[in-house]
Amino acid sequence: MAQREPQPDLPVRKFYREVYRLCRPPRAVSERNYDPWLDCLNGFRKYLGREPILADLNTETAAAWAGAMLEGGQSRSTINAKIARLKALSRFALRRRFATEAIDYERLRELRRLPEAWSVENMAAILTSARQATGKIVGVDADRWWVALLLVLYDTGLRRTAALGIRFNELDFTTKTLRVPAERMKNGVEQVFHLHDQTIAAIVDTLPPTREYLFPWPYKGAYSKCQNEWLRKIIVAAGLKCGPRDLFHKIRRTCATQIALKLGEHAAIHQLGHLSLVTIRNYVDPRFLANHTAARGIDRPGQEHPSTIEVETMEEPVKRIPIKLLRTLHVFQREIDGTACDVLAMLLEKQHLSPRDVRSALRAMQMSYSEFAEAIGVSQRLMADIIERSRYVSRDVNTRAKVAIGLTYTYNRRAVQETKP
Repeated sequence: MAQREPQPDLPVRKFYREVYRLCRPPRAVSERNYDPWLDCLNGFRKYLGREPILADLNTETAAAWAGAMLEGGQSRSTINAKIARLKALSRFALRRRFATEAIDYERLRELRRLPEAWSVENMAAILTSARQATGKIVGVDADRWWVALLLVLYDTGLRRTAALGIRFNELDFTTKTLRVPAERMKNGVEQVFHLHDQTIAAIVDTLPPTREYLFPWPYKGAYSKCQNEWLRKIIVAAGLKCGPRDLFHKIRRTCATQIALKLGEHAAIHQLGHLSLVTIRNYVDPRFLANHTAARGIDRPGQEHPSTIEVETMEEPVKRIPIKLLRTLHVFQREIDGTACDVLAMLLEKQHLSPRDVRSALRAMQMSYSEFAEAIGVSQRLMADIIERSRYVSRDVNTRAKVAIGLTYTYNRRAVQETKP
């Protein structure tokens, strides 16, 4: 039998579709699920600026991509998951003699953050805000669509993909139960959930029209930026902060926290379909549990009479900006016209800047990307990727850029007011 010659120029996406996926099918397949492997390869292609080939599956390139993702603000767990997929492809290609080397890259040490969940009052405020939504989603009133979805997520703790794939024939209105097939569950296990009367009423309110899916969506795939933006507006209108960790998955953490509070952690394990207490504790917010207040139950040293202290807090914490950044920003302040000033004012109203917004800000402030990168204290390579390759703007860069825009806008507004007769 002739030995296969290595094919270092073979596109990685083609190798995945025609070789790897045929030998290693995914555990659960659904017509509404997205493929995380293709999502990983799309990100790898965006980083390289071209279609990746098998020769790119080496340790040096993988380490450089991991460093770029870490600098861009992605979490260590996300980076480890993406690099693990590249490692699996490279090792499979090496075993099948498509490649001559495999990726040998150690996992990043992951930082375990305490989970955050919303309170019942927070969820009530979000539902009130959702009832103000306008328009229609595939013929369903947007306000009723969102209220029903939020209540189903709160009752079941389902992931967004599984919830958006719910069909009407999976609902039993007599027993008020929802049966989710194993094909749509991440763990591959079928589950049955009991729904509250409030949730059943919200689902009935979405009728008519009659349809196959309970929550139809006009765009292909469950993971849509439009959904995130819509939910973000609902949460902000409810008076709550909304970051990358405050979207759909936070409702799942809220469900787990409330169940653990009322029925115990083992009930939360069963509800979310997990297998151990270690996993469920990544979802349960300890602030809501009794064991989080242990310091209040023990005797206090040097205190004869217990007392209660009330502390007033500011509604919005002041962002601490490095002094070096403030000094640097005052150096490049220059006169700009009224139109550019209006552009900066519009950008200040946005919660998160896009690469297009950063380009607009640079044109308005009459700065090159290298000058702006030096002013806000980031690398020129990172700023070039944002400007030229439309790379995602991380939270840190977003904060620094908005401070620069705000100071420039304030400087010019003050200059205009002082020159008025």
